[in-house]
Amino acid sequence: MTSKAWIGFALVTLSCSLASSLAAPLEGVYLGKIGSLEVVFQFGSKNENAQFKNSYYYRKFSREIELERPTASDSLNENIFTEVSPYPEHVNIATLTIHSDTLKGSYKNIKTGKILLLEPTVLKSSDLKSPIVGAFMDKLKKESPFDYLKFNQLLVTGLWIQATTDGQKPSLIQKTSSLGKYKYSYISDTRTQLSYPQLEGKIFEKVNASLRDALLEDVKNALDCSEWNLNSKPIFISENWVSINGYEDNYCGGAHPNAYPTNLTVQVKSGKVLMLEDLYHFIPVPKNLDWNNYDSYSAYTQARGKIIVKLLEQNFSKFKEWECFNESMSNSFDIPYWSLSPQGLVLQGDFPHVVGMCMEEKWVLPYATIAKYRFAKEAP
Repeated sequence: MTSKAWIGFALVTLSCSLASSLAAPLEGVYLGKIGSLEVVFQFGSKNENAQFKNSYYYRKFSREIELERPTASDSLNENIFTEVSPYPEHVNIATLTIHSDTLKGSYKNIKTGKILLLEPTVLKSSDLKSPIVGAFMDKLKKESPFDYLKFNQLLVTGLWIQATTDGQKPSLIQKTSSLGKYKYSYISDTRTQLSYPQLEGKIFEKVNASLRDALLEDVKNALDCSEWNLNSKPIFISENWVSINGYEDNYCGGAHPNAYPTNLTVQVKSGKVLMLEDLYHFIPVPKNLDWNNYDSYSAYTQARGKIIVKLLEQNFSKFKEWECFNESMSNSFDIPYWSLSPQGLVLQGDFPHVVGMCMEEKWVLPYATIAKYRFAKEAP
């Protein structure tokens, strides 16, 4: 072998050796301990809704703690993270070092120099158990096991449930109310004080499950925010449909709080939470409509919004003079808030926060007016 060939062979061998010893960065959810306290780690999160890409929380406290990676590549198979305090201080608190091959490492407090051993383990499906079941919890488990574990811990330790045979009973039942011949009470989460109605009668079991899911989702959001208020009540109950109407306001950081209507219409037979298209087709609905893709649904909703606005103008003389609806707000009913009432279809526009009060205005289209747009046979 010539000297040049030998040098080339040596360089290739060295680069291959280095490549094999450079382990891939840690990704996924891991369980472990820092000292005697149980923690849950999340590395390299691909969840677009994640608060931080790398973070952990103590299971006892649940506050998410940010971990930053150094700008330079981690050496060999070491994954090095720096724990930082929340804004505005955002100062370095500790260094975490974890080896990709052995999953062993250390937690070093920068101020005191104290070092604690780390030995995280990969999260297994058997670790994702909860006495609280439902569509929302299943979705959260699938999309973000990290958040699922944190939220479940808050629920089972935070007064959401009492000790019952099925583990499903919320901690507080408010005074029973009624709408026509139908009775309902409220279930509440005492940590956040949020509540949703529950209807009496076996026929509404699937509806109640969907309403519990809706409450769980609001509770999770509320626990992630500094302020979250909700009021809702049934405004329409029949053997086919249940419709909830209310208002929600919250502050989750940023320049201003948020406020908007909260509406939920559920099919009694299936417990399905409905979209407007499940009941009424104001224009033909495209077969390939994708509600997760703006480019797919925007043209459809704009065309549908024009029909809705035309119906409002025809049925309400004051709508054209309504100060909230002008040329700059002409798309406010493209994706309206909606619910059912005994009198008709309740519509509320979607407006910017600066004119948020406009969303409180309710326009009720009589069912006779929209009969020709009815899609579901049982639709009122």
